[in-house]
Amino acid sequence: MTRKRRLPEFIDLNYSFFLFLISRQQQKPTGKRSAVEVAERRAQAEEAFQIWLSRKKDQLRLEKKLRGERRRLEDQSRYARTKNECELAYKEWCRRKREEVRTTTRSSGAVPRSQSLERPWMQEKTRKLYSAYLNNR
Repeated sequence: MTRKRRLPEFIDLNYSFFLFLISRQQQKPTGKRSAVEVAERRAQAEEAFQIWLSRKKDQLRLEKKLRGERRRLEDQSRYARTKNECELAYKEWCRRKREEVRTTTRSSGAVPRSQSLERPWMQEKTRKLYSAYLNNR
């Protein structure tokens, strides 16, 4: 035995409202309505309700899609901001490192360029940032 799924309350109320509107529009001033008229009205109400329901579903689907798109854009801009901040911090770190090397080379001789920490550090930092970004999605 299968149970009939209940519609959400706002849909249920709107369906009742559609039935009410149809009955008001086509009410005869005298006499009772025939079964055929009642069936026709009910069919019209059902059709109007299905049209409204499909529009509502489309609207909700579009809103959900827009929310997802907005969230994606916010994530991208947040990642871009943190990436820029890290690049600035890295440039500052490189500047300090160069100053350190300059001050130490005056007293103890030159440090070969191959011993510079700049490139491997940047590659490692970029890799860490990117993996952190992917993990936080």
